Amino acid sequence: MATGTGSFSKIGFAEETVFGVPDASPNFTVMPFTSFNVEYNTTVITTPIIHGDRMQHFARNGNVTVSGDIGSVLLPEVHDGLLKSLLLADDWDGDELKTGLVRTSYTLEKVVGKNDGTFHYYTYNGQVPKALSISVKPDDVVTATWTFVGTSAEEVAEESLDADSYDDAGDDVQPFVHLDGTFSEAGVPLGNFTGIDLTIDNGYEGIPVIGSRYARDVIPRQSTITGVFTATFEDPTIQSKFISQTHTDLTLLLSDGAPNPGQPERTLTIFLPNVHLDSYTAPITDDFVIVQTFTFTALYDSGTGSDIVITRSAAPVTPAAPANTVLPSITGTPTVGSTLTAVTGTWTGAPAPTFTYLWKVDGAAPVGVATNSTFVAEAGDVTVTVTGTNATGAVNATSAPTTVT
Repeated sequence: MATGTGSFSKIGFAEETVFGVPDASPNFTVMPFTSFNVEYNTTVITTPIIHGDRMQHFARNGNVTVSGDIGSVLLPEVHDGLLKSLLLADDWDGDELKTGLVRTSYTLEKVVGKNDGTFHYYTYNGQVPKALSISVKPDDVVTATWTFVGTSAEEVAEESLDADSYDDAGDDVQPFVHLDGTFSEAGVPLGNFTGIDLTIDNGYEGIPVIGSRYARDVIPRQSTITGVFTATFEDPTIQSKFISQTHTDLTLLLSDGAPNPGQPERTLTIFLPNVHLDSYTAPITDDFVIVQTFTFTALYDSGTGSDIVITRSAAPVTPAAPANTVLPSITGTPTVGSTLTAVTGTWTGAPAPTFTYLWKVDGAAPVGVATNSTFVAEAGDVTVTVTGTNATGAVNATSAPTTVT
């Protein structure tokens, strides 16, 4: 008898075009996970009728909820789509997210692998991120617990909705760790910071209706952002703000530490621009350090127009050699002594290429400097060769000749 095992399993998520309906060919992204307990849950309906034999005579499953948590670690890029959905943002504004009003739903697929090489596929539709809890602790990766709520679940299947679409890019992405980030209060990094737990909760709830076991829709409530952070006791500055009820701001900068040679550092910054300090404690429990604990709530900020601003670093650039797609050309009056100007044409490449120039008359370089983007025209057929150069290489492209008289 074959046995299912977590080490053979994986989770995929794909954005839905229509809420609650898997796309015909969903584009699944693999979600690196540490635990998965999104499940088909149901109430049980019984009757209050009293029977003389003291036993229950009726039971039936009632309303269904499809919900639960997915444990993970917070990763650059992999969670970008889920973060957009979490904040109900229409999309990333460049590399920035703020709280919005646009719901994005997902189809989740749980792939359960068994030790005989077979798989079972479980599909959960209309799933939205109800909440995200982030924890940053010393000597650990940054953990992320996603809470999902959805409308329905399909019967177990022997085939994936679209096994060929799975994108495993997240398998090689390095997680954020505590070593490379900073935590700031009022713009000042705290060197005595020892940890933070942050929860962003949309309050999503299903709408039950008569005649169906499933929720008709899943609707968000008010955005609630709360958390707790700790720091060793060094001065009472933040404590004083709690006592005076002075609002502050908090910034959590996460980094992957640029672990791979040649790859840029990838960061995620969580900025809470208007923070109410809810409570403060600093008990003396033993002969070791005194630790301050602050709980807080993030509020709407008129300056940013949001209760939270998430900023990601720009995606790493994949190097590509220069390539010319439209040849260079020459502008200007083609008479002796006039100034001709080189137009570089159209180029691709990453990083973007820089350009150098070489002018020729009748196929030979003229006497004197002819490597600028402009050239004092001499009689004959004039061409300009543009060289596009970046870290990957250099490519030449030559214009059509211009006859100078």
